[in-house]
Amino acid sequence: MSAILRAARQPLHPPAHPILGHLPAFCRDPLAFLTESARSYGPAVPLRLLHIPALLLLDPDDIERVLVTDHRDYVKPAWLRTAAIRRALGRGLVTIDGDEWREDRHACSPAFHPSRNREYAETIGGIVERRIAAWSVGEAIGLQREMSRLTLEV
Repeated sequence: MSAILRAARQPLHPPAHPILGHLPAFCRDPLAFLTESARSYGPAVPLRLLHIPALLLLDPDDIERVLVTDHRDYVKPAWLRTAAIRRALGRGLVTIDGDEWREDRHACSPAFHPSRNREYAETIGGIVERRIAAWSVGEAIGLQREMSRLTLEV
């Protein structure tokens, strides 16, 4: 079989539940789902969460174009800006749009400047060292639980 035919027969996205879409696979193990999606389906993976279509972008240039360069061309869907979603997720960059989003994004951008990386690395390194020091020699460690605790502490 030619490479062209094999490529044409390869699915464009991970298998999806008929009603829930990709939501169950994502919820079961988000990191594994995203990693496997990136590895198997390329830099732009069409997904469906319930009935809502989504596009998983993995290429840094595409992500920058959507979030920075051409952000005015990308409007958040109406369901993401509903009162119910705001109650669930709070008021933040995910749930706001337009001028309100631009103002908040500008206000938080200094925290994400590359010059802050050394400070963050030192802080995170200290937290990791404290977590490891709390372990006992020979103790079995639940990696997922430990990583969750580490993430919350960071």
